[in-house]
Amino acid sequence: RAYPGNDSFMLRVEYGTLCRQYFGKRVAIFCQGLFQLAMLCANISNIIQTAQVLDYFVASLNHEKSCALMFYPHFQGFCHRSSTDVTPFGTGKIVLSIGMGIVALLSIPLGYWNLDDNIIVQNVALMVIILSIIAWLGIFGVLGLESERVPAIGSSLHNMGGTILFNFMFISTIPSWICEKKPTVRPLVVIIFTLALAIAGYVSVGILGGMAFEPYFNSDNTLLSEL
Repeated sequence: RAYPGNDSFMLRVEYGTLCRQYFGKRVAIFCQGLFQLAMLCANISNIIQTAQVLDYFVASLNHEKSCALMFYPHFQGFCHRSSTDVTPFGTGKIVLSIGMGIVALLSIPLGYWNLDDNIIVQNVALMVIILSIIAWLGIFGVLGLESERVPAIGSSLHNMGGTILFNFMFISTIPSWICEKKPTVRPLVVIIFTLALAIAGYVSVGILGGMAFEPYFNSDNTLLSEL
């Protein structure tokens, strides 16, 4: 709204637009590059996690094995299942898996649409997330909760920065959303409400999930692979 001539959010203002408006050319280029790098890291992280979950789903349908084309340390196609790792294929391998192929087939077409063009997909994804959280909380309750598994202060916080950064990367879409929202929508109210819901979801799943499973923090597993 502080951008000149945008009191009513009538202009299309993105992060790059703000950089060019308020910074010099070199600083604007640096900020734009930094923003693109952050987006790239977040997208890569989300793509990998989604592919890993899909590979475990494929394994559940295929006699507990998922298949992939391995490029390192050997070039070959193989099917495998590892129950002690974040991926069904274990560590120390570079693979192109079925899960990654599914992610590509779903993501590439959506990448050509504007934010408002794929709103149906976003609504469906939101419903899936809500149903998944409800299902996970039910699973945690069935497994049993032991509070001593989640100390008030953990032994290490070295992964917290990246986790928080990537889990709240939705803020990168706020300028695009502002350009597409209806005039009657109040941005601040929506953003605060969204943050509150996100924090409640992360805290409930994280704490109850930690109480439900034996500690696995010294392994490569995550809560998703444990589920």
